[in-house]
Amino acid sequence: MLRLLLLYTSAIIALKICDELKRKGIVINPIRSAIIALVHDIGEAYTGDIISSISNEMNNIKLSIELKFIEKEIDSETLRDLYKEFIDQKTLEAQIAKLSDYLATYFQSIIYKN
Repeated sequence: MLRLLLLYTSAIIALKICDELKRKGIVINPIRSAIIALVHDIGEAYTGDIISSISNEMNNIKLSIELKFIEKEIDSETLRDLYKEFIDQKTLEAQIAKLSDYLATYFQSIIYKN
């Protein structure tokens, strides 16, 4: 069960962040944020998971390759739009999904360390 949850950690974190923000009076669409968190790695199906130090250096190239893959291989307009929303980072839902991805990576590193 724990392994299954780790696959969806960023989406679960996104839901939790939205709940906390709602308590503070900031209303965000938690389902949209969680769904963006679920699809944010879809481009890596083509490029693979590249370590962050290298990925940062080649960000525009990697992003261009991933976007070409998404446009060519993903026939769902909804998935393409959600992925692009994550990349653009213009909505609060996408920003929460990105933060959730960072936190999920951090939590996973703690698990590996232990």
